[in-house]
Amino acid sequence: MKTSHFTFTYKPLHDEQGRVYGIHHTALDVTEEVRALQQMEESETRFRIMADAAPNMVWAVNPDSSIRYVNQAFIDFVGVTPAQYEATGWGPYMHPDELENAQRLLTEAIGTRTRYRLEHRMRRHDGPYRWLLAQGAPSYFPNGELYGYVGSAIDTTELKETNEQLARTNRDLDNFVYTASPDLKAPIGNIEGLLRLLEDLLPAELRTDATPRCCPCSRACRTRWSASPAPSATSPT
Repeated sequence: MKTSHFTFTYKPLHDEQGRVYGIHHTALDVTEEVRALQQMEESETRFRIMADAAPNMVWAVNPDSSIRYVNQAFIDFVGVTPAQYEATGWGPYMHPDELENAQRLLTEAIGTRTRYRLEHRMRRHDGPYRWLLAQGAPSYFPNGELYGYVGSAIDTTELKETNEQLARTNRDLDNFVYTASPDLKAPIGNIEGLLRLLEDLLPAELRTDATPRCCPCSRACRTRWSASPAPSATSPT
């Protein structure tokens, strides 16, 4: 059985003396609008169930940037009830140095219907500020009207701290190499000078350009042994 929905309007009819002599009755079929609203409510219910099961923080805001919804992970992070957070917004929890910029970027994104992305700090329920990466996109009703913005936020504090530690380690390594490079070059230079001196002390017949230049000492040794006559074998008496 098909159910239809109507909006009824009643208007009194007056005669020339102003007396009511009848009722004007109209009925407007709003079945499609009601069904669309029901489908949207069912879709939003499914969305909230899915969002509450997600490990990431999920949020939705109205076109005026007021809070429309936050999931359970978000509530666990800030440590208040959904009603409390929706009433106050993110102001009391956002880092004071970043609140104005965060609100400005969200307002601009809503105004231009563009994606929203911001890395900011937010106070966790136990006191410390944590770095969050928040991203959102516009969502629309079936008729094309803006529903609001839906997005998520992930805690990037550990990742950010690791990257900063790696950057410090790289800087320390660069400083060490820069500082130690003269000390590392000095012994090598001394060895090269000693080898050149030994080569100059060798007899002229041992210094031949035909010998491969591995190093002066090894070249001299090979030349010397190759030039020496082989020992003669003696017979036992």
